[in-house]
Amino acid sequence: MADEIEMIPGTPQFNRIVLKLNDRITPQTLTMLSYNHRQLKLIQDGIYIMPAYINLSAGFNLFFIVAQLIQDDWIMAFAKANIKNEYEITNLSNPIPTGKGLNELDRYDSDKANQILKYFNTLVETKHGNWRLIQ
Repeated sequence: MADEIEMIPGTPQFNRIVLKLNDRITPQTLTMLSYNHRQLKLIQDGIYIMPAYINLSAGFNLFFIVAQLIQDDWIMAFAKANIKNEYEITNLSNPIPTGKGLNELDRYDSDKANQILKYFNTLVETKHGNWRLIQ
């Protein structure tokens, strides 16, 4: 389990960390998972997304993605997106582990990466999720 290892952002091991949610997605959990006054939106049965970081000039756009990605576990991870005309999402990548997405974001905006890490840690502290190391 991730809580038994030392979580150090920027390390290869951190790339393999995901945030497992403790509850299924319901209208209540959607509200609880809000970030920056935004809420997860259903884009496909069982798949929700929400903007995490948009940098059109650098072409680096990161979205939170929530889905049952590991067995029956609801995971909050990231996906990269292509954006056209400033708001049209034209392509989402496959899910990226939570830690790897934070490490990639840190290269563009370390303050934002730290802010999102604090958001995730708040979810863990309030028993809405826990860190898990994937193989």
